[in-house]
Amino acid sequence: MKNLVLLLLTCSLSALSQEYKIPELQYDTIVSSQNDYYSTLGIADRDAMIVTAGNTGTFEHVLSRFIVYFKDGTVKKFTIHTRSGTVTELSVQPAEKARYVQFLNNWVTNERLQLERILLTGASFTVPNGTTDYFTVYHAGKALHLSSYASAIYIEHKEPGWQERQKLLDLIDNFEVLFNNK
Repeated sequence: MKNLVLLLLTCSLSALSQEYKIPELQYDTIVSSQNDYYSTLGIADRDAMIVTAGNTGTFEHVLSRFIVYFKDGTVKKFTIHTRSGTVTELSVQPAEKARYVQFLNNWVTNERLQLERILLTGASFTVPNGTTDYFTVYHAGKALHLSSYASAIYIEHKEPGWQERQKLLDLIDNFEVLFNNK
């Protein structure tokens, strides 16, 4: 039994210490100037990948959340209070790092980011006071931005593109669960 525990511990530690590489993505936009989030979050590593997700509303959106993947394998979380501009760095424990890397690899390898953007933006009716759901990645001067207005309404009414909106909401929900350590 002691040998089994030692073997499992050794395998776990070796998996966490393996060399880490930020995966390649198909980006929508080449950012002409450096993204402000790097300086706002105090990130000197311009090759770090910044991932943010959530929804914007008129009053509810006061805290922006970010997961940052550094090329050396470090993972950090940040929040920005949008009204005060206060930036808070939250720790990611070494034992949690595998969950963050798994999240990153899952949506890259499962092509969760290959959503049909046309279906996310179509508008067949007007929704007053809705929110915009978003998932954005910044990396090495490039950006990938997925967003949809009033996703829940489109899903509820099975409007064209509702499946793509559901995929986007699932991706955002997975980001939130990971960020909040649930």
